[in-house]
Amino acid sequence: TLESAIEQTKQDVRNYAKRQMSWFRGETGVVWLEGFGDEAQVQESFWKMIDSV
Repeated sequence: TLESAIEQTKQDVRNYAKRQMSWFRGETGVVWLEGFGDEAQVQESFWKMIDSV
């Protein structure tokens, strides 16, 4: 059914995101920013970090 396909897709996306996070945690040099990408504070922190490189 459509409902079960939607639920399966949601679960697949969550599983993929979890695998990505596990992979990034194992990488050296990754900088984690607090918040979400569309928040002004996160964007400001990002640009400050980029400007300092």
